[in-house]
Amino acid sequence: MSDEDKSSWSAIDLNGTGVSMYPAPTAKNMADVADTDTGARDGWSKGKGAISSLEGKLGQGPMGGPFREQYNPAATQLTTAINNMVANLSQVSKAGTDAVPMYIQADLAAGYHFEF
Repeated sequence: MSDEDKSSWSAIDLNGTGVSMYPAPTAKNMADVADTDTGARDGWSKGKGAISSLEGKLGQGPMGGPFREQYNPAATQLTTAINNMVANLSQVSKAGTDAVPMYIQADLAAGYHFEF
């Protein structure tokens, strides 16, 4: 983040330790994470469909059986890992998106306790 960028952002400092959040860029970054999440879900859905359609053709013939014995566990492990990764990305996206308005609300609520 450059000093020029910082000059146009309002910061929130909830606990007196310094800037705790820049809401505007944080909200934009979380929107970018949400877009990445959508892209990952869409891409994995298409990829998983393509993989599934090809898997039905495996195991046909003398070399197919031994190949399928090695392929199936690896494919299951990879599918589980990607499903978990996409789910985790969704959780990060939601938590980050929810955090911005929560932070702003906490700052506003805390500000009512000060007499200016």
